[in-house]
Amino acid sequence: MKIGGVTIALWLFIGLVLLPWPYAAWAQQRPGIRPFVKPPEDCYLLDPAEPENPYAFLRAEIQTLSLAQRGEQANARMLKTPGGASLDDMDKAINGLREERIENTCASFVISYYNHSKDPAIAAIAGDLISSYNALGKMSDELLGIHLQKTIRKINGPSPQKQFADLMAKRQALLRSVANQINLSLGMLVDDNRANEQGEFDHLILRKVEIRNLTNYLYTQFPSLKDSPRTLPSGDFGRLAANIRDFLARGFKPADSP
Repeated sequence: MKIGGVTIALWLFIGLVLLPWPYAAWAQQRPGIRPFVKPPEDCYLLDPAEPENPYAFLRAEIQTLSLAQRGEQANARMLKTPGGASLDDMDKAINGLREERIENTCASFVISYYNHSKDPAIAAIAGDLISSYNALGKMSDELLGIHLQKTIRKINGPSPQKQFADLMAKRQALLRSVANQINLSLGMLVDDNRANEQGEFDHLILRKVEIRNLTNYLYTQFPSLKDSPRTLPSGDFGRLAANIRDFLARGFKPADSP
């Protein structure tokens, strides 16, 4: 039997796959995890929360980029195919959408530790990042709806292809927002009390060991940035991480340097 061109068995499968989504936040809380929900690796803040510390905040941002990248990779079948994945890939596409939703939810959860920072700049950036990651997560639901419309012979309103193109444009806008917030975070690391003879700020507020630790942590989360330093990494979140690498390698002097 079919409902709107989709077999009942397929609808049951979709329901089973999507069931854990509303409980993604439960999976991030220890204890209290639902037994049927397996939380993704690193779905918690890896470092002690230091809400007023720009160094710790950037480490948290790197972690969220890594989580979001895993979701992007899991959903590559949908994101990289013109018009979205084919119906033959329905089961794999749905699993990819589910994984991307969970990873973006985790990214939002991780950065939420900084949402109430006493530093207004950190609090504002964290708030915008939370909104962006939440919106990216909800987009997985919208992509699923568009994907399922392909099974329906007659559709009222814009075609699935048009809806997909519009949603991808919205996704790029969200990615630009994430990039802007990361750039603001990097700007916070520049010491505006120390300038060179040309009047250019040439020091960071970070000590040499902190710069090295940040770079090593970035390479741990994004190994390709170290393996191919001159190659632009694949994926939107990998390219955002590359911006952090390039900033740290720009030649700013550490705080403990004359």
